[in-house]
Amino acid sequence: MNNIMSAVHEEVVISIQTHMMRVGSDANLWYVGLANNIKKKLFEDNKVSEHNGKWIYRILESNAEAMEIKKHLVSVGMKSNDNDDTDGNTVFAYQKPNLEK
Repeated sequence: MNNIMSAVHEEVVISIQTHMMRVGSDANLWYVGLANNIKKKLFEDNKVSEHNGKWIYRILESNAEAMEIKKHLVSVGMKSNDNDDTDGNTVFAYQKPNLEK
C-alpha cells in the first residue's frame, strides 16, 4: 500500500483483496472498473451472475477516489474493465464468467 492512500482507500482495497482470497481466485483472474449503476454494469453489461458470480463493489465519495483505487488494484495485477462509466464513483471487481461453456 502506498503512503499516499488514505485510510478509507486502504480499507476498500483490503476488503476487495480479502474477498478475492476468500473466494479463491488470483488477482490476475479479476477485472476492476468504475460504475454509476452497479447492477447494470455488473449483471447486464459484464454478464456476471448476481447469485453465483464472484464479485464485490464499494461506493466512494467521488469519481477521483474510485479512480485512485482502481489504479492501485490494476497495479497489483487486476485487469482493467474496458467499459467503465467515466464519472462513476463505485469501484467494482469481478471474475469474468466463462461464457464459452
